[in-house]
Amino acid sequence: MNDGKIYDNDIKSIINYAKAKCKIGKKSYTNDVVMQGLGTSKDLYKIESGETPVEKFEFDRILHRLGVCADIVEILITDEDWERYCDRMQIYEYYYEENYREMENAILSYKEKTKQLSRIHKQFAEVMQAKMMFQTGKDFRQIFHVLKSALELTVVDWEEANPEERCLAPEELEIIILMARCYRKQGYHRKAMQLLEWVKDYSKTHVIQKEIRCRFMPLAYLEMSKLHTPVLALEYVKAGILLLYCSGYLFHLIPLQNEYLALLNELEKKMKLSKKYKKGRKRIREERDTILELCKEVKIDWRRLEPIQTYKNAYLLSEMLYRHRTYWGQSQSEFCEGVCSEVSYSKIEKGKTVPKRKFKELMERMGYPGINVIAPLHGTTKEYMDEAVRIKHFIRCYQYKEADEAFKQLLKIFQKKRLIENCPRNKQFFVQTKAVLDYELGRISIEEERKQLEFALKQTLPEYPKTNLGKKPLLWQEAAVLNNIANTYMECKEKDYEKAARIWEDIRKSYQESKLYKIAGFEGYDLIQTNYASCIGSSGDYARSTQLGYENIRHFLKEAEIGFLERECYGIAWNREQEMKQEYGIIKKETACQKKLRQAEVIADMIKHIFVTKFLKEHKEKVYGNNVKPVS
Repeated sequence: MNDGKIYDNDIKSIINYAKAKCKIGKKSYTNDVVMQGLGTSKDLYKIESGETPVEKFEFDRILHRLGVCADIVEILITDEDWERYCDRMQIYEYYYEENYREMENAILSYKEKTKQLSRIHKQFAEVMQAKMMFQTGKDFRQIFHVLKSALELTVVDWEEANPEERCLAPEELEIIILMARCYRKQGYHRKAMQLLEWVKDYSKTHVIQKEIRCRFMPLAYLEMSKLHTPVLALEYVKAGILLLYCSGYLFHLIPLQNEYLALLNELEKKMKLSKKYKKGRKRIREERDTILELCKEVKIDWRRLEPIQTYKNAYLLSEMLYRHRTYWGQSQSEFCEGVCSEVSYSKIEKGKTVPKRKFKELMERMGYPGINVIAPLHGTTKEYMDEAVRIKHFIRCYQYKEADEAFKQLLKIFQKKRLIENCPRNKQFFVQTKAVLDYELGRISIEEERKQLEFALKQTLPEYPKTNLGKKPLLWQEAAVLNNIANTYMECKEKDYEKAARIWEDIRKSYQESKLYKIAGFEGYDLIQTNYASCIGSSGDYARSTQLGYENIRHFLKEAEIGFLERECYGIAWNREQEMKQEYGIIKKETACQKKLRQAEVIADMIKHIFVTKFLKEHKEKVYGNNVKPVS
């Protein structure tokens, strides 16, 4: 790894940029404001240095307070952090299973285990206690007291303060919304509205990424709708629904859609509905029914579609050390030579101790930046990291010209700062993105694109292709490049589905080797899973592809994400069309197949995926003719 200093200020740059930009038109937050109830300014300095692992639960809370989605980075966590995360996930499972006796025991156990740690652990336990009390019909005054106590663990004197002067995370704002619900349930509507207006004002006066805003504002809009006349209530509900569609999440979507339909029914009793209202009712009903149908098909309770505090892009430090060492075929003494003793290293690899003085050297031994949080781009500010994310979004939406324009501007900035040749990870991103755009815009052949992508991968994986990728712990950028390489085998003139599938299988194996697989999420993995299912279908194994498609739909819904649902619905329909061709020689107008295509259309339209919507309509016209009616 070249000049390690490039990485030194990555975390600090993200936090400082967010502190400066979080308040609209105001001065930057002080460290004391950011860390209120979480720790001291000194604790924040330690986190910014990245020299030792920080608990992801705490790190996420800091970024969330600054309106930043923690998913933009990758992070190494300790075994203790992992165990606490598993405990929290178990509490959620008991909650959704309505197993409240076991849930209460799990909460008490969690409180005991974390009583010497950050207050956010106790806050989590008390909020889950309050949610359980809502479900079991406890007194709302009692629930309010539990929520107020939970909030005061990290936030004090907030009610009299101007919202723009406070720095709160969505988890804390959710508590205020739930307190408002308690007031509403007791008939104190004015008090409820005061709390909700405070949350609304907070949202207006802060720069918050949509991924963060959608974790609390849809619930706030839902609560506000219950305190107003039907006409005004409809506006709040629509605002919540549109926010979710724009951000690609399903948090509280079904309750919002149900409320929208109930309000229109109420209005219809008093007046004749306009064409606009009737059209809106028909659309919202179909969108709601589509999500409910998919939940039913894959046996997911739609009540699970709410924000929970999950980990994304987290890797277990001890596990990563073990996997890198065995990948290179080294003994413990060989791997830690020049860093620490074999005895010390053995304890670290088993997760019994956490390296402090030797952490940086061990990270670099794995080929990673010498800090525990790995940024998407290095040596720069979050502003340019966000621009890289925007470019990727353009590419996923097939907006290649817009992506190309933004890419050229970003490339100039990084070249001027000399941040490409001195940093393999930065170089990997720019070579990869240029290769994809050059091919999509007709500047190079697909074979040249593949060569460039392989060159990009070798920046951090020089042994490629002479390597067992399934054994290699992959970071998200490496997985993304491999995904692009696999796509070149799918799209070239002489399609090689076997090679493409092998690459995707290796990526899947790499992730499946981790203890965190299926419990934590990974950036870009949904796209890889979707592409893999498509590849298996294109190779002729339609039954297996359909099975994978339903597995993916279940996973997306469990994560409450809309993103790739429409692709999976289309893939399942396409598989059935090919089976009909084989069986009957023609594609019949099967109800089930038509329904799946319609589901894909509805979801693509929900998230305004114009390219996919157009493609689906053209597909239906080409295969079935213009007389195909939408399935209701």
